[in-house]
Amino acid sequence: MIHEEEHSLFCDTCGAQIEPGSQYCSLCGMKVASKKKKEAFTGEDESHSTRLYHVYSVVNNFPYRSVYYDNLKISWFMVGREEPQVPFEEVIVNYAKLSLSAKVNPENFIKELFTLEEAELLKRYLDSLRKFNATIEVCQLPVNEHARGYRDFPPAPGIDFFILSDKENYNLPFRVEGVFNTNMADRRVVADDRTTVVTGISVKDIDKYLD
Repeated sequence: MIHEEEHSLFCDTCGAQIEPGSQYCSLCGMKVASKKKKEAFTGEDESHSTRLYHVYSVVNNFPYRSVYYDNLKISWFMVGREEPQVPFEEVIVNYAKLSLSAKVNPENFIKELFTLEEAELLKRYLDSLRKFNATIEVCQLPVNEHARGYRDFPPAPGIDFFILSDKENYNLPFRVEGVFNTNMADRRVVADDRTTVVTGISVKDIDKYLD
């Protein structure tokens, strides 16, 4: 079951925010019962006072644990942000009423999002890699206490991360990781032996994919 808040959709199974226009939770695979109209970024100055953004790529022929995947969605997120991009009380519902422990997950969710400048820098970098062509979407704000950062989710089969900012020649002024769920992708063919690690796809795998 997916429950809908005034501004956002959240998965009842894992608590993740459902990205605009999505039919399934990208983490646990739960089907979205209802969804809001997708609000794509147009590249124009928007009228809303507070804007934060998702960035994602959909890739094909992606190697993971000796299998190739098509239509694999990779959601990119900021890592290591110390200060919020905007005041938390502006983007988290009833923020002042939440306990300190209840604030942690939605705070982490917000800090993993991108400002417009960051999103555009990341998109230019990903587009230069060709196979990672990126899409920017507006995040539906505010969020509530169900929102969690990607790194706050426990390990699960088929869900993994890789460290984009560890790639050779990475030149952005901030760290970025990607999360993907192979359960929501199309399994292609058995690949040759490729090196992966539990906490993220290895740089060796990324470089092979980009060859």
